[in-house]
Amino acid sequence: MLVSDRPCLMTAEPLLKIRLFEPLRVQLDDRPPIDEYYPRRKAKALFVYLYLNRGRLISKYQLLADLWPEAENADPGRVKHTVQVLRAALEGPRPAGGWHIIEERGGWYSFNVAAERYCDAEDFEEEFFTARRARQAGDSRLALQHYRRCVELHTGAFLAEFRYDDWAAVEIARQGELFLQALEEGGRLEAAEGNFGRAIDLLRQAILEDPLHESSYVELMRCLWLEGRRTEALRTYYRLREVLARRLEVEPQAQTTRLYEAIRRDEALAG
Repeated sequence: MLVSDRPCLMTAEPLLKIRLFEPLRVQLDDRPPIDEYYPRRKAKALFVYLYLNRGRLISKYQLLADLWPEAENADPGRVKHTVQVLRAALEGPRPAGGWHIIEERGGWYSFNVAAERYCDAEDFEEEFFTARRARQAGDSRLALQHYRRCVELHTGAFLAEFRYDDWAAVEIARQGELFLQALEEGGRLEAAEGNFGRAIDLLRQAILEDPLHESSYVELMRCLWLEGRRTEALRTYYRLREVLARRLEVEPQAQTTRLYEAIRRDEALAG
C-alpha cells in the first residue's frame, strides 16, 4: 500500500524520482534513468518490489521466491548480484558514505525510506484521499479539484510492465480500483457542476478501465440524457446488457433497467 512516508524535500540530498504509472521510470538526480529501455528486468523488478514493501526488511529467500518463482533451488547469490546491478544503475560507483537507496543487513534488504524522493503514485494517493475527505466534509468543489489532479497524475497503467507478475498483482488491483473510483466520483461531481462533457469523458474512461462496472454505465446514461444525447444513452444500456450477458450471463440490475425505460420513454429524470 502506497501510504506516503516520504521525507520533506528540503535538503541537498540527491532526489530520487519514481514514476510507476506507465511508462515506468526511476532516476536519481541526473544519472541515467532506469526506464522501459533498461535491459535488466529483474533489477527493475527488485527496485519496485522493495519500494512497494518499504519500511520492511525482506529476506533474500523471500526475494528469491517472489521474483524468481520459476527457478527452483536457485542460488540466493543471484539476489545479491541483482542488488549490485541495481545499485550501480541507480547510484553509479559506491558512494563514500555507502549505498543510499537499497539497504542491506545480513541478507535482508530494504528501500531506504529516508531517501529524498518524489513518486507519482504516492502523489496520486494523496490527491485521492484528500478528495475523499473533502467530499465527506461536503466540499464538492474542493473534492473535484483533487479528483482532477488524480486523473492528471494517472498517465498510464500502474506497473504495466509487471502486470503478469504475481508479486505485483495485489497492488496493481488496488491502484486500479482507486483510479476507477476517482474517475466515477470525478464524473459525478463534474455532472453536478453542469460539466456534462467532462463527466462523459471520465465515465467513458471508467468503463474502459472496468467494462463490468455497472454504476459507471448508469452515471454515463444519466449524463448523456441530461446533455440531450438520448440515443447515445440508450446505446450505453445496450452495450452494458451485451457485456454482462456475454461475460457474466446476467442482466443489468433492476434500477438500471428502470433508468433505461425512463430514457426510452423520455420521461423527466428523477434524482
